[in-house]
Amino acid sequence: MDAYAAASHLIDYHRRRSGLAVWSHTEVKECVKQEEQYKVVAVNGCRIQCKYVVIAAGFEAGAFLPEKVMDLTSTYAIISQPVDEQFLWHKHSLIWETKEPYLYIRTHGNRIIVGGEDENFKNPVLRDKLLRKKWLFWKKRYINYSRRSLS
Repeated sequence: MDAYAAASHLIDYHRRRSGLAVWSHTEVKECVKQEEQYKVVAVNGCRIQCKYVVIAAGFEAGAFLPEKVMDLTSTYAIISQPVDEQFLWHKHSLIWETKEPYLYIRTHGNRIIVGGEDENFKNPVLRDKLLRKKWLFWKKRYINYSRRSLS
């Protein structure tokens, strides 16, 4: 099932049938349960009062939950430019190194994907600052892997 398409159709159905109001791409600063409703304040200053709130914020939903229910982990991957079929391995098998931190190598069509090296994180802004560093690390590691395996 395509969860995104299913949710989109469900939302659209209720918008047409019962006048459901939807605020997408709206960063929420505060969500407070009051007696029989919620008060939601957006970063842009808009205020919403409603009977129900659906939080579809992925890993950032934890900020609005009453207790911690998850540990956040980021994984990293890099994908190659298209590669000639002769350089891809038998049946495009998944290669998985199980040591910690783990490493996997797989294909997608005629591209090679290398990834792993998960890291725990609590702050998505700090995690995103690591992306350039991680990209350089994976690029170097991938190139070294490619030179050893193709020479």
